[in-house]
Amino acid sequence: MGFAIAAAAKAAGWTVDLVSGPVALPEPAGVMLYPVVTADEMLRQTDALFGPCDVLIMTAAVSDWRPKVMHPQKLKKDGTGLTVEFEPVPDILATLAQRRRPDQLLVGFARRDGERRSQRPR
Repeated sequence: MGFAIAAAAKAAGWTVDLVSGPVALPEPAGVMLYPVVTADEMLRQTDALFGPCDVLIMTAAVSDWRPKVMHPQKLKKDGTGLTVEFEPVPDILATLAQRRRPDQLLVGFARRDGERRSQRPR
């Protein structure tokens, strides 16, 4: 959805910056793509582009949770169990909404309680 919105915005004459996680989609023509992998990278890149933007459209959450401890290599089986502890990922839209200018429009899509709706932070 993000790539389709970016392409439509570019076709409408907007200058478009697209921050995206790994996908198998071609970069929309004329759109500046900023590839990221982690939620922290996405927050940093989006935050860096946010100041001068007029409209921010967030089409999907990166993730709600991430492993609290990341291991640099595969963990070998040792016959014992493994418990993975998770921590919340920063909410990028909520973080940026806290410092938006009155003339900036933020659009976010969320799915809560099985219901689809568009959200506009106050």
